[in-house]
Amino acid sequence: GSVDGTIRMWDVRQAGCLGILDPNDVALPEKPGYQSRSNLPQAHQGAVNCLAFTHDGRYIVSVGQDNALRLWDVLESGSRVPVDFTGVEAVQTSGPAQLGISRSDQHLYLPGQLSVGVYSVHTGCLEASLQGHFEAVNAVRCHPSRHLLVSAGKDCSIVTWAPPEAPPDDYSAPQAGNTDRWSDDE
Repeated sequence: GSVDGTIRMWDVRQAGCLGILDPNDVALPEKPGYQSRSNLPQAHQGAVNCLAFTHDGRYIVSVGQDNALRLWDVLESGSRVPVDFTGVEAVQTSGPAQLGISRSDQHLYLPGQLSVGVYSVHTGCLEASLQGHFEAVNAVRCHPSRHLLVSAGKDCSIVTWAPPEAPPDDYSAPQAGNTDRWSDDE
């Protein structure tokens, strides 16, 4: 991602650009006509603040200062997946922000102004807004092997969350067979 709104795919083995993601077309190879910045296809109108691959490597999620959250199919076609993400608030940071993607690739966690937005990757629906920061959230990360979500904000706080897809915690409510059967008389 870039401040000019472009997203380029690079081959680090050859240090060459494979293409530029275009929301109206497919991933385009670098062409002589793209040497001028005015001719470059823009993935976002304004700076690109967040980029992340899904864990399976099939998709890239991008967020720009234009309040657009986009999903790109880089494994098959290189084109933008037509998912309408609702309720996106721009991630306003002085540098790049970091979004989180669940281990199952079903949810993405977007840093926001005072909260973390929980979105369905495939439907674009805002499923929850996690409140707990007093200033803008800069980064969200999912633990690679546990149901744990961590967010960091400009308020110098780090907040730990249980993602919506996490199974119920054994300590959250008494389960049959696990209840305290002691009486006050004993």
